[in-house]
Amino acid sequence: MNPNSKNKYLLKILDSDGRSLPNVGISKHAISPNWNLKVHSASYSAIVKNQETDVWAENEYGETIIEGEKGVDDAKVIQSAVNTIGEGKIFVAKGTYKITQKITCPAGIIFEGEPGTTLDLTGLNDTAFEFNVGGEYVQKPTGLRYLTCEGKLNNTNLMIAKFENIGRSIVVEHLTLKNIPNGFELTSSCFDSVIRHIYCVSSKNIVKLTATTTKPNNTLIDHIEISAGWGSILDGYLVYIDEGTQSVTITDSWCEALTKGVVNYGLYTKIRGNTLSCTQKCIEVGGDDVKIVDNTISPTGDGAIGIDFITKNLRGKIIGNTFKSYSCDNVIFINNALTSDVYFEISSNYFRIEGTSSGCYCIKGRITLSQIVGNKFEDLAGGNTAMYFDYSVHNVIEGNSVEEFGTGIYKPNYSLVANNRMYNVTTPYTIVETNTYCDQHLYTTLPDTTNSFVSDIFLNRPIHYYDGTNYYIAVWDGSTWRKVQIS
Repeated sequence: MNPNSKNKYLLKILDSDGRSLPNVGISKHAISPNWNLKVHSASYSAIVKNQETDVWAENEYGETIIEGEKGVDDAKVIQSAVNTIGEGKIFVAKGTYKITQKITCPAGIIFEGEPGTTLDLTGLNDTAFEFNVGGEYVQKPTGLRYLTCEGKLNNTNLMIAKFENIGRSIVVEHLTLKNIPNGFELTSSCFDSVIRHIYCVSSKNIVKLTATTTKPNNTLIDHIEISAGWGSILDGYLVYIDEGTQSVTITDSWCEALTKGVVNYGLYTKIRGNTLSCTQKCIEVGGDDVKIVDNTISPTGDGAIGIDFITKNLRGKIIGNTFKSYSCDNVIFINNALTSDVYFEISSNYFRIEGTSSGCYCIKGRITLSQIVGNKFEDLAGGNTAMYFDYSVHNVIEGNSVEEFGTGIYKPNYSLVANNRMYNVTTPYTIVETNTYCDQHLYTTLPDTTNSFVSDIFLNRPIHYYDGTNYYIAVWDGSTWRKVQIS
């Protein structure tokens, strides 16, 4: 018997082929069924346990590292386990551990909980785990797995974990957060990281990616779910991506009961397959070349916005999304209120306004050099606006279906508007006749084809023209308008 271990017994364990493994020291303390076999066959470097009034840590040989009083010394015991092994996996056995001080870890530490393991953070107003903060860049497997973290929203400085300068090896997965004001921050060279399968109740500010001179590029954020009590709205975000951070992917996540969903200042961000229901903004776009694809986007408050462009001269794609709003006034699904342009492909989306909504817009603002193609717009509330263009030029607006709106397409400039379907729309088109082609508009003034762009978009495209007396089919052939009188 090992004299340094606490109530140890020597057990003989067989591997999957029935071969005898070396004897190992096993604690006498009652853990879950088959726990001993699980721990010692999984190559953990340390084990943290608690029972009754005790909390202690053991190394991989079953030798006690440190022991203390449960509920008082929990963080101290975990910190001692980290300091002792330096690198490796720490298994945290089933139970509740009260963390009242920060645990500082080098890169290369992975915490893994047994099902039913809870970290009580209600007495902490600081970061619970810091990994390699202030350290040099390294690539070592680091992370948190299978833990439940419970905190207090009033502890505004509480954060689950901060990672710094750890490349290609951070994994945070299968965590449950309850009443957590800040989740995880990745900063500097924490690229190629994975954060996935996080279930959140009454929590906010779940993932923050912070850029310094180096950036947490290529991070995958997958399957995060946020819910709250009925009618409870938290002022916070799902994901915040700092300026300059590149190629982040946010996928298959579900967010409700927050004021904001994704705040993106990063480059080449992909937002795909998510459900975002927020009371202020579902997605803020402040970074270039963003791809927003196959999401369900539901602004849920008066004046809320689905996608809001917050910096100038942005490019990207908005494809295959479903935008929905129910009984909220002044909602805008896609908005650019800036005086600078955005350049987007907006195609194959479904826009739906329901209930008693009024003053709503599906697309509004300054949108330039964009393709708005193959979208479906439905206004079950009636009287709202499908597309409202403000100083917008050089767009292709084609093949869209617009139903039941008060206004269909309002004042695109120097644009091509063709093959759109208008059903029961009060004012289908408001067109600037001198510069915009619309195949369903009756022109009372011939366009100004001295402008080269206007000449190009009208070339060989017939228009309906009324000169005050007669109706014509008119075609610009590149040098003159050719008219055929039809009545």
